[in-house]
Amino acid sequence: MTGQATRAAFWNVVTTVGARLASLASTLVLTRYLAPSAYGQVSVAFVVTSIASLAASLGVPQYIASRPGATRSELFHGSAAFHLAGAAALSLVWVFRTPLGLAFGAEGVEPFMLGFILATFVERLGQIPEAILIREMRFRQAGLAGAAAELTYAVLAFVLAWHGVGAQSLVLAAVGRSVVKTVLYLRLTSHREWLSPHPYDRATLRAILSFGLPIVLARFAGVIARRGDNLAFGTLFGSSRLGAYNLAYNLADVPATTVGEKIAEVLVPSFAKLAPEARPAALRRALSVLGLSVFPLAGGLSAIARPLSQLLDERWRALDIRWMLAILCLLSLTRPIDWVARIYLQVAGLTRTIMVVEWARAAGVMAAIFGAGQLGPLPACIAVGAVFIVIAMVSLANAGRAAGLSFASLMSAQLGPFAAVLTMWGGVTAADHYLFSNQRVGIALAADIALGALLYPVAAWLFARPQARALLDALRRGATRGGDTGEA
Repeated sequence: MTGQATRAAFWNVVTTVGARLASLASTLVLTRYLAPSAYGQVSVAFVVTSIASLAASLGVPQYIASRPGATRSELFHGSAAFHLAGAAALSLVWVFRTPLGLAFGAEGVEPFMLGFILATFVERLGQIPEAILIREMRFRQAGLAGAAAELTYAVLAFVLAWHGVGAQSLVLAAVGRSVVKTVLYLRLTSHREWLSPHPYDRATLRAILSFGLPIVLARFAGVIARRGDNLAFGTLFGSSRLGAYNLAYNLADVPATTVGEKIAEVLVPSFAKLAPEARPAALRRALSVLGLSVFPLAGGLSAIARPLSQLLDERWRALDIRWMLAILCLLSLTRPIDWVARIYLQVAGLTRTIMVVEWARAAGVMAAIFGAGQLGPLPACIAVGAVFIVIAMVSLANAGRAAGLSFASLMSAQLGPFAAVLTMWGGVTAADHYLFSNQRVGIALAADIALGALLYPVAAWLFARPQARALLDALRRGATRGGDTGEA
């Protein structure tokens, strides 16, 4: 990544880190006030409304983000279809709220459904403006708006839980987050771009849906793989075990969503603006930068799972959350590979390939949980991890085929960062077990983090020096220049 893409990625990450850390701290504190079973019920309500919203997105935000030359007629047609489908889908969730809760082992989920339906409806009002900001590569503004929304969620959730609101604190905080995000996105864009009425044109709408529906089907499968496993856990093990699994998954997801997802957002418009012959080299660079950025966060979080889980009370520790966290954190190691490959295929127009791969992932995750889940929650977590690794390799092979690059050449971009993070993970895990296990939790956690922060740069310089130099140069350029202007 160079030029505007580099600077955009830098600001997109910087504006997110503080808010994500605040959200992480808030989540850990909230476990003192919430029972695992209540957290599990909230998780079901959130997942069900999220899946319904995704199914009704029709791929319109992705179409807008990856089409710099889209006309106002296209934006209007896409927006109208997006909002009509969303209203219908969320209405169906409300109608079937009780049987949905019973189906996924979360009896009593109804009080949480209405709040999440409202939060999702409000959030959807801001998704078209967000897609326009991404298309225009205004990532600093979009990142600041998202960070403000995440901070709103963290503060509201903590304050409301502290005042005894219980699990509803998470629901009300989600509503607050959606309101802040949508209001800011609307202020940053002109509604005339997508709300200026145009006569209905069947060909325009067909073109949007032809691009978007395969993306929706692929993302729908991705959400089933990423969130449907929560519902499967609830079905197999009940709402308490579901609550522990979802908490571990959310914590494990922090590295990927804080850094990797934000860099990946930049890749859609930046790949789209590159000449086709320049994209293969950009693919290898993107894999290196994302691996070097996300691997240490994911591996480090896995290494400190023991002291981190000790911050939770006994209700949560009794549900094997330490080992769930250690295993699920390793899933983030596959996410950079998967994201970059999927985005490359999207820009190349190979949306059907993405759809097939994502449905294979969804089927694999469900089979892993219901198969290995017969042996218990931890074998199910391990099986899910194995599926994610296999699918990431399949996605990478497909991207390589589209780019005219061999699978081995693309994997070689990851070997140095992987060796560096493996060295750090082994050192921190060993030190935590042999040196810090008898220390107070705060001291052990701080010592583990400090050791990881010392080990990784040294290991990266030894095993991934070219990638490390490229990343340092990119960060230096991003820090010294703005994130929303410059050359493509």
